[in-house]
Formats: sequence, C-alpha cells, structure tokens
Amino acid sequence: MPFKPRTEEQKEQRKNDYKNRTEEQKQRDREYTKKQREKNKEKIKISQKNYSDSHKEERKARDIKNREHITEVHRQYIQTDLGKKLNRIGNWKANGVINDDFDTLYEVFIKCEFCEKCGVKLVEGRYGDNRKCLDHSHNTGLFRNILCMSCNRKRMEDNF
Repeated sequence: MPFKPRTEEQKEQRKNDYKNRTEEQKQRDREYTKKQREKNKEKIKISQKNYSDSHKEERKARDIKNREHITEVHRQYIQTDLGKKLNRIGNWKANGVINDDFDTLYEVFIKCEFCEKCGVKLVEGRYGDNRKCLDHSHNTGLFRNILCMSCNRKRMEDNF
C-alpha cells in the first residue's frame, strides 16, 4: 500500500490531540522519553558530537556576528537597577561573603550613608578612601559592617 500523506485537517487534529493530553498521558510520555534517552545515551552522545563538529564554523561565525550585540545588551543591562544589584551581589559572593538574605543586605548597603566605624560620609564609585565597602570576615565569610575603604583596609591589616 503506497504512503498517503496527511491532510492539513489531519495534521491540525493531531496537534490538538497532543495539546489536550491528560496529565497521565503527559507523565507516560515523559517516562517513555526518559527511558529512550537512557537506552540510547551513547547514540545520542555521538549524534550530538557529530552535529557539533559539522556546525563548528557556522557557530563560530554566528558568535562573531553577535558578539557586539551581546556585549551592548549586557552593557545596557548592568546599568539598570536590577543589573547593578545582581552584579554587586555576584561580586560579594565571588569574594567569599556568606549571607542568608543578600536582598536585605543589598538594601542596607544602598541605604547606608556613613561609615559605621569612623562616621565619614560614604560615596559610590570605584576609587577613593571614602567609597563604600562591605566588610566581612575572611575566615568565616560572614558580613560585619559597611565601612569606608580606609577603615576596611585598616581592619584587614589588623587581622593579618
């Protein structure tokens, strides 16, 4: 019997049937897919490797083409309030700060106007002795105070 292609109506019906599956059917499909992946793990791995190897130049060209766009989007994002917040919290974590609630800590940091040790007015920025610093114990990683750079440096020298 020759192959008979599906009509547009049949294709639409199959799409609707798939969308309207019950949770039981969806769970059965997930389990089946999981078993198939596990069973064919090596074949899938080889197939992905072959695809990756055959599209290497194409991917490289796309990355070069999009690099400037991605950089610009990232640059704009880190200028937003959320971008600044996540960037700063990420830096704290990378520097070993440990805290249960970084969102609250960030709010306290932003609202702090004076050094908690010497009382000098704190400034935002990358340079200067009066810039804000989140002081933490380098042994435990726990937050201690919000200090000016000068007091933070002195505290670090006293601890070492």
